[in-house]
Amino acid sequence: MALSRSRIIAALVAALQDGEEEVRRSAAQALERLEGPLQAEALIQALKTGDKVGKLQALHALAEIPIPGRIGPLVQMLKDPEEDVRAVAAQVLGRIALPQTIGPLVEALDDRSRSVRISAIEALGNFGDKRITQVLLTFLGGEDAETLEATIEALGKIGDERAQGELLRFLGDPRPSLRSKAALALGNLELSDP
Repeated sequence: MALSRSRIIAALVAALQDGEEEVRRSAAQALERLEGPLQAEALIQALKTGDKVGKLQALHALAEIPIPGRIGPLVQMLKDPEEDVRAVAAQVLGRIALPQTIGPLVEALDDRSRSVRISAIEALGNFGDKRITQVLLTFLGGEDAETLEATIEALGKIGDERAQGELLRFLGDPRPSLRSKAALALGNLELSDP
């Protein structure tokens, strides 16, 4: 018995959340072939009117399928009432890493949710844009280990030598996870010779 088109599409959309990047990419390509512009419109509509699960599925799909006009709706999801939707939207924007999304992600650093702030920090690290360094350095003054880890890792990805003093400070932190992240981050900095 053949499966209906809608069941195949639903299975492919679910595969967009697979832990393996190759599976996500293959599912996105299959969806693009099967649905093309119709799927794009449906995904963007799901962001606007779907429930939490529908929005999350659409976010994951839009991360993998390069659909024209997707960035505006993705950025809008940073303001969604659901914390999980805002956090995933930040993650997706970080995977896409287009320069026009830096501003909205910087704004998301002020979100009331810790998980959204951490997702935004991680996303900003993916840009490799040294202009973000100063903003991220302000997050190294807190005590939350998960926020500190995300910030240190993001600074390492950016590679700006202006972060070296703060990163060196974390080599002496009593928490091993922070010392480890700081060591890795320091190895990624573009240091100039004295």
